[in-house]
Amino acid sequence: MIDFNGTTLKNKMNSYEDGYFIDGFLYYREYDGVYKTDFSNDEGELVQAASDIYRFGVGQDEENEKVIVYGENYDNVLNAYFDDDSYALCDDARDFYIIGEKVIFFTYDDDYTRHYFISSYDGEYAPFEE
Repeated sequence: MIDFNGTTLKNKMNSYEDGYFIDGFLYYREYDGVYKTDFSNDEGELVQAASDIYRFGVGQDEENEKVIVYGENYDNVLNAYFDDDSYALCDDARDFYIIGEKVIFFTYDDDYTRHYFISSYDGEYAPFEE
């Protein structure tokens, strides 16, 4: 990983998609899960072991000082992972967007109409009015 000045920040990073910066840490996905690292060493710390996550994002509950990893797996199941807990948010999510500690996701019905929902990381969610 190299910054715009050409400075090497990390040598040992095998990220499979975008990275996210929160509280001075870089979150990225490798083949066996989501990692976080700072730039003081080249080793990442496994945050969530999940080899079936293919899309992830990171949110933050600032009140409780928790970092939440949202991950969607190959079966379109959207999960929230934080501390040692995890919650299944939706078993048919098609994409999601993170705003702070909330996640907005959508599903399709039988007529391929999108339906949007907003969820907290503890599994509670509500639909948006259409």
